[in-house]
Amino acid sequence: MRGDEIHLWEVGASKPVIREDGLNKYPSYTNLRFAVVARTMERVMDMAVEQYGADLCFHTIVKRNYMGEAKVLIDPEVT
Repeated sequence: MRGDEIHLWEVGASKPVIREDGLNKYPSYTNLRFAVVARTMERVMDMAVEQYGADLCFHTIVKRNYMGEAKVLIDPEVT
């Protein structure tokens, strides 16, 4: 197992927002986007569930060679 290659995995997921009053008939969701360094996709999923909880919903898990650039553009009219 230790001889397997290590990969960078890009994960897109969502997690339900739990209301304080416990009423979640139609829950809203928080979108999550994060990266994991691991050997297998199964390990990526295990680590994500450990970090974010069992109610995590996976949308995409993609093996990447690099992270690339992450940018946030902010409209000057909102500042």
